[in-house]
Formats: sequence, C-alpha cells, structure tokens
Amino acid sequence: RHLLYEEVLTVGYQNLSGAYSINDQISVGGGLNFVGAWVQLKQKIPIAPGVEIPVVLGGTASTTAFSLSGFYDNGSVAAGLTYSPGYVLNGEGNVQFDTSAAPGFTPMFPDGGVQVDIPIPSLLEMGVSWRNKPKDHDYQLELDVVRTGWSAYKELRIKFTSGMPVSETVQEKNWKDTMAYKLGGNYSFLRSETSVHRLRGGVMIDESPIPANTLDPAVPDGTGRFNFAFGYGFSSGELDLELGYLVSKFKASKAEPDPGSDLLPARYRGRVFVTSLSAAYRF
Repeated sequence: RHLLYEEVLTVGYQNLSGAYSINDQISVGGGLNFVGAWVQLKQKIPIAPGVEIPVVLGGTASTTAFSLSGFYDNGSVAAGLTYSPGYVLNGEGNVQFDTSAAPGFTPMFPDGGVQVDIPIPSLLEMGVSWRNKPKDHDYQLELDVVRTGWSAYKELRIKFTSGMPVSETVQEKNWKDTMAYKLGGNYSFLRSETSVHRLRGGVMIDESPIPANTLDPAVPDGTGRFNFAFGYGFSSGELDLELGYLVSKFKASKAEPDPGSDLLPARYRGRVFVTSLSAAYRF
C-alpha cells in the first residue's frame, strides 16, 4: 500500500518569445520561460499490521528556462527545429503526518519542511512538411522526430529538514533518453468561395524512458505508447470549428524490480481517450 498514492502536479509557464526573419525563407527564434509548479502528495505509510500513518507532502518550485528554434519555408516544403535544454525544479514545502491512530509514533513523524529537486528533461524536435501548393493547399503531410533527455532523471531525492523520520529518501529512477515519431496530414475538400471542410489524421510512436527495474504505479508506462488521432475542421468566413479525437494506447509493460527492492513485480496496460471541440470567430 505504501506504493499507492494520490499525486497532484500543477505547472504554469509564462513565455516571452521573439523571432527574426533572415530572409523570405529562413527565420530564427528564441524564448524565455518562467516556470512555476505546485505539487501535493498524499500517501499512507504502514507501520504495523492494521496501522497506517497518512502523510501529506506539498510544496512549490520555480525556475527559468529558454528555448531556441529555426524555421525554413519555401512555400511547398517547410522544416523546423527547436531545442530546449534541461533544467531542475528546486522545490520547498511542508510535510504533515497524521499520527492520531498511533500517537506513540508522533515523535518519530514530526511535521516539518521538505526539499525536492525535480529534473526536467531536454527536448530536441525536428519536423518537415510538404503541401501540394504554397497557398490555400488541398493536402499536407508532416513528419516529426522528438528526442527527450530523460536520462537526467536518475533519482528522486526528498530531504526532510527536521531529520525525521529520516534525513532524506532516495528513489532510484535511472530513466533513459527516448525517441518519438509522429506522422500526420490533412486534406481539404468541398471548397466554395466562402467555406472549406478539412479532415486530419496522424499516428505517433513514443518510447518509454522507464526501465523494468524501476517501473511503479506512479507512471505505469514501461514499454511505450502508440497514439492515433483524427479530426474534422470547418471554416466559413470568419468562423472556424474544430473537432478532434485522440486514442493513446499504453503497451503492455512488466515491472521487474531488483532483488531487495520495495517495488512490486506487476504488469501494466491501459488506454487514454481525449475528445476536443473548439470554435473561433475573428472580428
């Protein structure tokens, strides 16, 4: 039961970006991100048969990051590249133990402060697209390749400023860098002087960064994901309507913890379904 918990993570970004056109076909850009995060973790720690101590850990973190990009477009063929280096979210917060069910353990589980460092991976994405004509194209194809530097996430270290119940806890992660491949396109039909209908679709194959020996219920994605999506769009005058549907299938994964680990051997699989609808009107 100590492996099962409720976790809430909220991350906000405030971006300041700019771009410069070198000529009609090539441009470069950059951005500065101000990142803030809030996290809360609820868990129950078993200390004796039938006795558990609920714990709530919460904190905030902030940092700054940047990104660089380049873009080429000759009308029919376009290519882009963006890179965001990795960074670390340094978080501080508080931990609260509820020892009402076992008051004798209160001195061992005092409330206090915590410090958590969460590494955020680097990201390198490259894409190329082709459309049948530069303006008002009927169809377009796009291929993207993404490399994510998850190898920076070697461990999750939580420090207790009170030194109790321990000075710090370390969870080995040892994640690895991953590759993702995305192929998509759209097709326009039933054109008129004032309106157009569009169909879109795409597939994505995404590797998992998690090795079998550290796979746990927090992120039960040890083999990777296969995603496919399709959508419909309609434009008429100043009105745009978009409908999209995404299916993300988690491949069957098997957790194989090292001898002596407190993780459990398990098998995971699942699916996620996302539906979106949007409308826009230009004045």
